[in-house]
Amino acid sequence: MHTTAIPGSIQKALWVRRSDRSPILYWWSLPLSLRAFATLFGAGLSSARALVTPSSALQGCADEVAARPLTPDVTCVSDVAALLEACHAGRAKACTIAIFPATRSDADLESAAPEMRHDLEKLGFTLAIAPHGEGGMPYQFCFRVPGKVLEGIESLALDRRFGGNLGQVEMALLQGLALRPNQRMRLSLVMENGQASLRGVARGGRRRIYYLESGKGFVGQFEQMTLREAVAERLRSGWRRFPFSVVMFLGLPFFIGVFWLQSLFAHRDGAPGNAPRGEPNV
Repeated sequence: MHTTAIPGSIQKALWVRRSDRSPILYWWSLPLSLRAFATLFGAGLSSARALVTPSSALQGCADEVAARPLTPDVTCVSDVAALLEACHAGRAKACTIAIFPATRSDADLESAAPEMRHDLEKLGFTLAIAPHGEGGMPYQFCFRVPGKVLEGIESLALDRRFGGNLGQVEMALLQGLALRPNQRMRLSLVMENGQASLRGVARGGRRRIYYLESGKGFVGQFEQMTLREAVAERLRSGWRRFPFSVVMFLGLPFFIGVFWLQSLFAHRDGAPGNAPRGEPNV
């Protein structure tokens, strides 16, 4: 659903949003199923526990995930891998999950439970998963441990590695994104010629920014986009954010107008191609 095939390459869309309540945290909407997520991070989940809200989401799988109610609307789960599998398979309903390391005591989790619904980001979780991600994705992920989100992105890139210390690469990436609190950005993970790159579009919509590349880590370079490419990028981004009913009502005349503009101005930009890389975007 979120993968686009173009000649010689594969693109996967993902989104990142900086928290407004805890600006050091970022929420990532990734085209990664909870089953794949559990497989990728299985070693860290084996001894972890989770708080889940609402408790009603686990009515069909409470025994399977070793659930223990803490408050009327928050449940402690001892088998996190089973929880993610139940969510993936639909035996658990949409819910918010905060995952904690084995070092957190029962008393710690019990004291954190009342804050789960209203102050999730203030809890000391290592990972949080919430429903209704950006771009129509079913979930969004908040990684507190540096480098973990890049492990997920590398898995989406079919194990093409960015290289370097992933924690340091992630810090450079977040500085390069320069998001304000509650600001979100669409990124593209592009795989071509055996390599992978994480790209975005600069404000104004006419420059493509290369944030990460295989074996190079953070690069922070850009290239000028043709008008045709810029319009196509806006189109891809907007398509995922419009309600379906709006697209059905306005979609046909809108797309006719867009493709007419592309044809009208295509000659101004010449044949599609890559402009030389510029200086790092700072």
